[in-house]
Amino acid sequence: MSSRTALSSLHETSNADGWVRSQQVHVRLNPELATLTWDVPTAHGLVSLVLRDTGDEHGLLMARGESENLRRILRNELVTDALLKATPHEHHVLEPALPLGESSGAALRLLREWAGRIQAGIIDVDSVERGETMDKNPPLHGFWWDRKANFGDAVGPWLAATLSGRDVVNVRPTKDNPVPAQGRAIALVGSIIHMIGRPDVDIWGAGLMRPLSAKSPLRRLTGIRVHAVRGHLTRNELQAKLGWEVPEVLGDPALLLPRHYTPRPSAHSEQKIAFVPHMSHRPHFKNLDQDTFDIVDVRDDLTIVVDGIANARVCVSTSLHGLIIAQTYGVPWVWLNITDAELGGGEFKFNDFFSTLSGSAPARVDVSREELADLDLEEVARSNALPRLNVDLEALESAFPGARAGSTRPEQRKGLLHRLISRFSRR
Repeated sequence: MSSRTALSSLHETSNADGWVRSQQVHVRLNPELATLTWDVPTAHGLVSLVLRDTGDEHGLLMARGESENLRRILRNELVTDALLKATPHEHHVLEPALPLGESSGAALRLLREWAGRIQAGIIDVDSVERGETMDKNPPLHGFWWDRKANFGDAVGPWLAATLSGRDVVNVRPTKDNPVPAQGRAIALVGSIIHMIGRPDVDIWGAGLMRPLSAKSPLRRLTGIRVHAVRGHLTRNELQAKLGWEVPEVLGDPALLLPRHYTPRPSAHSEQKIAFVPHMSHRPHFKNLDQDTFDIVDVRDDLTIVVDGIANARVCVSTSLHGLIIAQTYGVPWVWLNITDAELGGGEFKFNDFFSTLSGSAPARVDVSREELADLDLEEVARSNALPRLNVDLEALESAFPGARAGSTRPEQRKGLLHRLISRFSRR
């Protein structure tokens, strides 16, 4: 049976399936695109599960959310279980090589499993956001920025799930999602401490975006416990201006990734220069030589980004976490600082991370937007260096406050993640 005939057969089987009918799932076959789509209803709109014929008697099963908020929820829900791809449109790879030559019933059962898992996860998110107490297998409450896809922000929930063996739900309140403050939450990776507007938060490895003002609203918060912060600058600000107790446990948690994720081998015969533009800088770099540069898209899955950086000979980055990943995987790096296209907070968060390095000043090249047109990135890459990291990684990991009795051990969770990741290495 050809794979396209298999799609047609699966389309017929789906329309007759009791689960599909009871869930009011709309099934669409597009012969021209060789795709079969199941539109699965959830409390936040439709999640489309798309099976695309890849021409080798296999299909690629993907998930897409129809709204920005649903895409945000899917990114959080699937952070450890499916690869996120930014282009040509944001989607998650659920199964990279689903056999289409076998019975349609087996393929449909697998699709139902994914649909049920996604629906259940969204129900859990809703329960947490309504402040409901979950007695059985409650998820860990995290706090991180998630308005757009960005691998640096995904590091937090990825590591929290890995270290705790639990699902992680974001309880950062926003205008659209005013989550009630129920129980404690962990502020994870990123420049997010200034965003904390609720009590009872544990801070683990996060940092400030900029120096604190004299009237910082953080002064009014209660129940804050600091377990670790990104660098000395953040620690000094919290101690001097808020009077908070801040242990001298420093480091961005992304530095722990080599303990829990081994990069997949590169498909390139020779190492390239990894170029990691911040998402706001990406439009300035459209015509780079792809034989020389591996242009890393920070909107992709964090494992894809780590693969691109860890397999490079040098990393040039305008993104802070591009530099951090290069540092922790032992890749020499250069900070390309676009002086008139500064990121939020200016240089503060970079210098906060740099405060955990030893030796001479980190490698950096300052350039204006006007100078980018004539910039020789290969020449920039020659300025690379690999400083010595002055962080106690064992202390940083031990400071994680999210472990609980009876949870899956990190080693077991790590094994599960590597088995999941190995499925995608065949993509």
